[in-house]
Amino acid sequence: MKSALISDEEEMLLHYMQNNTQSIDNKKSSANTTEQQDALQKKQDILKQEVINTTDSEPEVDGMLDNPDLAHKQLYQNQSAINTTVKVSERVFMSSLLKHTGIALAIIIPLAAFSAYAATPEQTVTAAKNMNNTEDQTTEINIDPKNIIHKSATKPTTVDSVDLDKYAGTWYEIGRLPMYFQRNCASDVTANYTEKTDGSGIIVTNKCLDKDGSQIVAEGLAKPADATGSKLKVTFLPTWIRWLPIGRADYWVLARDTDYQTALVGTPDKDYLWLLARSPNVTQQTYAKYRQIAQDQGYNLKEFTLTPHANQTVNLIP
Repeated sequence: MKSALISDEEEMLLHYMQNNTQSIDNKKSSANTTEQQDALQKKQDILKQEVINTTDSEPEVDGMLDNPDLAHKQLYQNQSAINTTVKVSERVFMSSLLKHTGIALAIIIPLAAFSAYAATPEQTVTAAKNMNNTEDQTTEINIDPKNIIHKSATKPTTVDSVDLDKYAGTWYEIGRLPMYFQRNCASDVTANYTEKTDGSGIIVTNKCLDKDGSQIVAEGLAKPADATGSKLKVTFLPTWIRWLPIGRADYWVLARDTDYQTALVGTPDKDYLWLLARSPNVTQQTYAKYRQIAQDQGYNLKEFTLTPHANQTVNLIP
């Protein structure tokens, strides 16, 4: 029933506006649906491409797009496979790198150590003798056994302390256990210890003569392993490779006299041993005392060899 408050024209206009508004709402709803469908299609296309990109061959993915959970599961599996492949490749690469680095070091280090003992230009025996000629060479050292400091032990044990300033200088090798890097040293073996001015260590200069009279020189670096000074770490690697945490030998002072005229030096594994003195001449009594200390600390002296020197006046009995 028409309201008495509005005319026929007003009622028609009102119906028109209501119908027009509904049409606009329908169009908006249709547009929104189209946009949603387009957005969904884009997501499906992206998901499809991701699945395709994570496998070696294009799979049948159209069907799984109807089930997003299945598509995401396939994508996760493919990505996991890729990650596993990458990790395996990284492990293979690192393994190969470590292997080749180890091979390189195995070649470089022995060569470097060998080069440290490479012979210098030949000198005559006479020239080498004159170079080492000092009054100390003819001095016969006789140490009272009471003045030899050592520990009563059944294994290699260092003295309580070593004054490295007093230990510095030239020492003559009285005898040694065989050592590979000294295999060409036939006589006149000496070792000189000089503290570096910057306090970074002690320069070790070893010299000897081979059987042909040529001089062999090796220079290394020693550093105290602790505050006592009785344990040193010594390397004869070339300076350019000394930064490596390898090639450092233990050098333990096992016994010495109070005046630093004699010393017994060895390695804790009992493979190497040296008897040193400030002169190439020590008495039989002094030699016998140090030999007994070495035996008590577990060193096998069956192959211990006395070292001949040009100015040696004392013939020791092994």
